[in-house]
Amino acid sequence: MAQGTPRKFRRQAIKPAILITGITGMIGSALAEHLSDVGYQVHGTVRSSQVGIPSNLPVEHVYTYNLEDPMVSVIPLHMFDSIIHCAAVTSEMDSDLVRSRRANVDGTKFIITEAIRSRVRRFIYISSMSAHPANPSAYARSKLEAERVVRSARGIEWVILRPGLVVSRSPRGIFSKIFKLVSTGWVVPIVTGINNLSTVHIDDLCEAISRSIETKHAAGLSIDVAAEECLTFSDIVDALANSNGTRIRRLRVTPWALLGAAYCLRWTKSPAVTRDNVYGLINARSPDSSHLVKILGLEPTNLRESLERLGLLNGPFSSRPRHLHS
Repeated sequence: MAQGTPRKFRRQAIKPAILITGITGMIGSALAEHLSDVGYQVHGTVRSSQVGIPSNLPVEHVYTYNLEDPMVSVIPLHMFDSIIHCAAVTSEMDSDLVRSRRANVDGTKFIITEAIRSRVRRFIYISSMSAHPANPSAYARSKLEAERVVRSARGIEWVILRPGLVVSRSPRGIFSKIFKLVSTGWVVPIVTGINNLSTVHIDDLCEAISRSIETKHAAGLSIDVAAEECLTFSDIVDALANSNGTRIRRLRVTPWALLGAAYCLRWTKSPAVTRDNVYGLINARSPDSSHLVKILGLEPTNLRESLERLGLLNGPFSSRPRHLHS
């Protein structure tokens, strides 16, 4: 069902119609702005008609699409050149493998099957760098299974993008949780033994998605989207503390102690940390940026530069991602 949300575009739409699932999410909302700015006709989905649509969201129409009950959705997919599938059950709530599979695996299978039937040209699946066999979390396992669904699709061009830790001002996501914790100036748990964290500025991620829509040779690839640097948990805490001059007290904890704390918090409405969050940190892997650089021509900025671009740090750094080719 469509929720009409007419908008006066800052620019005249000169590119095809694009559908973003999960358009009010952290990635989806930023992506809507980005794609609208470069001339796409942006449409989106939300999980329920009760979800509020920001008045300034640059979107032509918003459709209801519930990942956990996709059969009730009525979306004219034949209208769209490409679909960017951002919607997912994330790691922000307590681990639930049954629900995660129903939404992330079955929901993805449904929409890509319908996209093929409707002759959509390209399907871009937003996965995660945490989606790999060593990560036992429900989120990672369901994302990895969904990647297999996408790879097995025939009759459509597909691209899988795997972002690292997304750096943005959104109140959602692991980065936001760490930022809020550091900003309080309270005791900050420094999780030991975590050495392979990689980040990506939200604008760099949106640029990578934008390039994936039209770059011919991106079809059929799984692409890590993250800066090359590998960080410890302490590196990220230090960068955030230094960015706003916050003095923090540190408490070194093992990942397993943090996992125990997450287990105790699982019944709270908005847990400060979830088991899937912790598993994602424990099992972080270093990015392979070869496709990102060679195929998409993009080299994301590192964490320090990303903080400056968010207005959290002053320094002699570029305010834009390094684009290696147009």
